[in-house]
Amino acid sequence: MPRKKKSAASADKPTYHKAKNGRFYKKIMVDGKTRVRFVSNAEATGALSKSKSKPPKKSKTPKADAPSADDEKED
Repeated sequence: MPRKKKSAASADKPTYHKAKNGRFYKKIMVDGKTRVRFVSNAEATGALSKSKSKPPKKSKTPKADAPSADDEKED
């Protein structure tokens, strides 16, 4: 039975491996040779996500700096 070909989606993301000592590494190509680079556990497990900048939180209390139009009409 022939082997499955790798899909294009899986080829884009790096594959991380776990060594016997518990550290994670990924294989990289340097000068045409395959080397390994140790990475943090957070990077390997996906805890480091490329999150988008979060919108600023709205304050719960309204600003009282600007006078309202109703205050000026009182005579």
